[in-house]
Amino acid sequence: MRRLRKTAVPEVFGNSDAPVLVTGETAESLDYFALVHRWLPIVFAFVLSLSFVLLTISFRSIVGPLKAIVLNLLSVGAAHPHRPAAGEHEAAWRCELVPTVVAALAA
Repeated sequence: MRRLRKTAVPEVFGNSDAPVLVTGETAESLDYFALVHRWLPIVFAFVLSLSFVLLTISFRSIVGPLKAIVLNLLSVGAAHPHRPAAGEHEAAWRCELVPTVVAALAA
């Protein structure tokens, strides 16, 4: 898919001013994973820092909010102990990871 977007599309539609998009289930999955890979660390940082600030203001302590952040991260890690490092199953664990992370951080 990446090779198609980088080489074939510019060769075929190089003289055209119209935008050319590659569609389909495979392209949609690749675009979705790229989007999640880009924004997930930002969402993690935002949610954890906001919860740290609100808990620090609420309880006037630093130990409690730090403990809450560590436990949230541990719970997300414990929810997915079996994750392949790379290969054909890489996309499968990412699809399962996003709802679990959102649910754990929202709790």
